[in-house]
Amino acid sequence: MMDAFRIPADDRFILIWEHSPEHMIQDRTFFGIERSDKSIFLQIVVNHRPVEQKVSFYEFVVKNLGNAPGLRQEDILIGIVEVAPENWWAFARNVNASGIDDRASPAA
Repeated sequence: MMDAFRIPADDRFILIWEHSPEHMIQDRTFFGIERSDKSIFLQIVVNHRPVEQKVSFYEFVVKNLGNAPGLRQEDILIGIVEVAPENWWAFARNVNASGIDDRASPAA
């Protein structure tokens, strides 16, 4: 996320939930592609990002999860949920008059 979305190293929060295969309902042939019990679903919540950054993020994740732990690209599903900057809050956050976090700008 830091590389693809240009997020500062101290600006990330990660929650991980693991579920056994019997607690994951998935279409084994979604888009005509066979998926396995090793399928993963990633949901990322971010401020609005340009399409190019999202595509870069998808490619980066698939490449890295293919290298380690060796997941097949067919077993990776990614969803990005975009939240407006004014809908985020954390103590000491610097939001300017336009509702934009100055640290999140490309120049940061």
